Amino acid sequence: MLVLGSHDGHSDVEAVHAQLVKAQRIVTELRVTLDHGRGGAIAANLDALYGFCLRTLVDANLSKDPSKLTPASDVLRSLRDAWDQACC
Repeated sequence: MLVLGSHDGHSDVEAVHAQLVKAQRIVTELRVTLDHGRGGAIAANLDALYGFCLRTLVDANLSKDPSKLTPASDVLRSLRDAWDQACC
């Protein structure tokens, strides 16, 4: 998961921005590959969760406020854990 930090006491804004953009691209890819025709309510629910996460990531990136990442991080960790249990 994304870690916002500092290097030598200075915030690395470019690195944080790059990580957040990467996370936004991953969530966008997850969202656009949903099969709403076959997925029904599950796809719709995942779409809503991915939309929430994407908005949260964008907001955190624009504001440079790491505390805004917590809700999206919690959702994505929960989804990751659910997939891990379902697949392994």
